[in-house]
Amino acid sequence: MQPSAQPGSRPNRATKAEPRPTLTCDPAGDAGAKEAQESKVLRCRYPTMGLVCPPRSARFWAVGGLPGNYKTQLLWNMALNMAECHLRTLFVSLELTPGEMALRALARFSGIPLNRIEKALTKHDRVALPGSYLAKFEKAKAKIENLLM
Repeated sequence: MQPSAQPGSRPNRATKAEPRPTLTCDPAGDAGAKEAQESKVLRCRYPTMGLVCPPRSARFWAVGGLPGNYKTQLLWNMALNMAECHLRTLFVSLELTPGEMALRALARFSGIPLNRIEKALTKHDRVALPGSYLAKFEKAKAKIENLLM
């Protein structure tokens, strides 16, 4: 029982006790609980992944697997989704150059196949994009310039 401020008076029961922090035996567990409370759940536009391992702010993801299973493409699309949601995004790849990543983003946002864009941009054997693709290409280019990446 708390001592009262004045002798002979009853303790004030109207004030609620502050909630006690959750403590575990492991200080790392305590730090993890605190980080989980402070972090923000992010939308990745992949509902199943959001249920299995929801992305949170201030987290680092490493994805492994055999070559050729589209890991980079999956995570690049997720990064673009998050950037579209106005979330600051950092994407690091040792596999793709920034130019290749930009071409993949152009293909995604324009709906034009990547190999078609590459053929239109090569120096040798260039095949121009038809007029219907040019408008989509320019619109996708403007969209990429406004992403927070």
